[in-house]
Amino acid sequence: MIITPSMLKHHAQCPFSFKLKYIDGLVPTVKKSSEVLGNYLHLTIQKFLKNEIQNPEGYFVSLWDEVKEFLVYPEGEDGEKLKEIALKILGQIPEFVKTLGEIVEVEQPYEADLPVGLLRGTPDLIVVQNGGVVLDWKITRSVIEGKERIDPQLRMYGYLTGVPRGGYIYIKRTKNPTIELSPIVDITPREEEIMLWAEQSVLMEEGPFYKNVSFFCQMCEYLPLCCGEEGAEDLYEKAPVVDRYAGVECKRVRV
Repeated sequence: MIITPSMLKHHAQCPFSFKLKYIDGLVPTVKKSSEVLGNYLHLTIQKFLKNEIQNPEGYFVSLWDEVKEFLVYPEGEDGEKLKEIALKILGQIPEFVKTLGEIVEVEQPYEADLPVGLLRGTPDLIVVQNGGVVLDWKITRSVIEGKERIDPQLRMYGYLTGVPRGGYIYIKRTKNPTIELSPIVDITPREEEIMLWAEQSVLMEEGPFYKNVSFFCQMCEYLPLCCGEEGAEDLYEKAPVVDRYAGVECKRVRV
């Protein structure tokens, strides 16, 4: 079984939702605007940092304008308003990146063996600071203080890369967006955490896939199915579960 930070997070929040996405291959027929905005911003920033594009604003607009009419928006938002916010964010990226120091790697895939299964992950950035720092972009409406200390994602990156410290870059997606760096913390995982990931990889494959009612339900794309809403099946379609690491050579720092 292969485990990634995204899979771990999804399974920890709700095993039933994990099954619908990663095993059953169900995807919403209509995407939420916030999800697509985040994905396109992330893609644009990474391509800019890898020198694959020279005009990030233009690249984002080319992507966004193709899909904005087909997205679901919350009350008070629309495609043009979100595009304006995105362009303000992208305009800040070049100057903000300069504050991070030398960038060593951008989206380099890694893999490492677990006691059971295989761990794969792709940190957004590794920069030269205090012996190396793993950084991950988070596009959010509000900053969760202390997230960098408790979120297993960074500790997984610490295990994969051997880099001892990490943090998040928060892009606050508000009318007047800002970009800020979280505290940089030790991300070296404990032995019991590594064993927990291995055990969870077995549960991801075999179940049980129970419904976990929590705060995250209101943000879950599978909520209509979970609640048994009439006609909910029509909101989803079945698609092949894509392995983003298929054919990709992953770097190893652990033998």
